[in-house]
Amino acid sequence: MKNLKISWELSSNLELQSKDEVLQFAAIDIERNRLFFASSANFIYTTQFHSSHNERAWTRSPLSAAVEPVDLDPGDFITSMDYLMEKEALIVGTSNGLLLLYTIDDNATEIVGRVEGGVKFISLSPDGDLLCVITGFGQILVMTHDWDLLYETALEDLPDDVDVRDPIFSSNYSFESSLSWRGDGKYFATLSKVHDSFSLHKKLKVWERDSGSLHAVSESKVFMGTVLEWMPSGAKVAAVYDLEGRKEVSCQ
Repeated sequence: MKNLKISWELSSNLELQSKDEVLQFAAIDIERNRLFFASSANFIYTTQFHSSHNERAWTRSPLSAAVEPVDLDPGDFITSMDYLMEKEALIVGTSNGLLLLYTIDDNATEIVGRVEGGVKFISLSPDGDLLCVITGFGQILVMTHDWDLLYETALEDLPDDVDVRDPIFSSNYSFESSLSWRGDGKYFATLSKVHDSFSLHKKLKVWERDSGSLHAVSESKVFMGTVLEWMPSGAKVAAVYDLEGRKEVSCQ
């Protein structure tokens, strides 16, 4: 990846509410130059930044941010977040399966949906028309930004006798997956663990936007972490896998 160059860089500090708190998710409002962060303590941080594409910008002073708590039941916590430009609001998923619409300017939170198994990952299509949700029961839900469900499909093909709601199954297997949309929004890709594999073997799958049909699937590989991104051209999907102990970038 030697052809990659940093266009500009901003380095700053964000003051959190407690010593043990960490930032876990981020989203950006590119039109209004706003950054949003969600923390392990269920706080939403909103900050303004000034972009500069001509030079690197450096500052070590604390970053000024508005801080608001997300009111959740005890034991529930934020698991994913994205910015919905059409509604100028954040869409937030939680471990208990809540889908929340958080309007920053009004500091208002609305429950717009609930999913079984909890929310593992949410991602908006590039045009903002569709929202893709991966649940803790291994289902892919695709809905409009008005929360109408278009279709639902299984992330993995499991044996007929497997019940994803069985506590024994859920304690030994977790539906963790990354998701990335192609630039034109025609396809999205997922990277998830292979069922019955106790190693790091995962498969990269490409799905059709309109129908949810499986378009392509990779061989099982020892993919590392959750990094998954389409190349700007849309020709390939990049992920990281372990090649004989070396971390390599694979383009499928």
